[in-house]
Amino acid sequence: MERLQAGQHVQNRDLQTWLTARAWAEYEDEQRTQQELRSDVQNKPDSVREYERRVAEAHFAHSRAEGYSAGGRHDLAKKFYDKTDTLCERAMEYLQEIIQGDGGLRIWFDRDTSWTADSEAGADIELLPRVVTSRSLNNRGGGILGQLRSKRDVKIWAVEQALAELAEDAKDAKYKEEERRRTSERLQRFLALRDDE
Repeated sequence: MERLQAGQHVQNRDLQTWLTARAWAEYEDEQRTQQELRSDVQNKPDSVREYERRVAEAHFAHSRAEGYSAGGRHDLAKKFYDKTDTLCERAMEYLQEIIQGDGGLRIWFDRDTSWTADSEAGADIELLPRVVTSRSLNNRGGGILGQLRSKRDVKIWAVEQALAELAEDAKDAKYKEEERRRTSERLQRFLALRDDE
């Protein structure tokens, strides 16, 4: 554990040597799960790509509006701010359509995708849900990427699980020893009482 937490490399064969067979199997299972998640991230659905394109288009219009506003061209800035609002609304409408069609797509977004009064999402450039792979400063993380862990993190998790299991086994052994001692003491008292009679 110390080597892993210090950032040192621990080879799988070393890890397998120290882990129990059950802990090693759990580690391998978690590594397979992580590989599948990475594969899923690389194979983004077309509808999510289209939503991403729409958000990028809205972001571009917003950047132009900001540029015109900073340059004192307020008439053009207003035009592009209005265009941004329209593009954001269309992106949210598209998002709602694809989520209604396939609720499983929710994992691709950094926040709740419902467009309600109390949701975090909205038809505003900063409130639009971002695809979890987005590098936008407005990306809140989460979704499918929130489940990804590095190989080192999976190794640390496996060692933590094994240590917790060992601690539980030691606790159970101590409890059983204590129970055996109490039973022995009761038996000794019973035998002493029987001998006194």
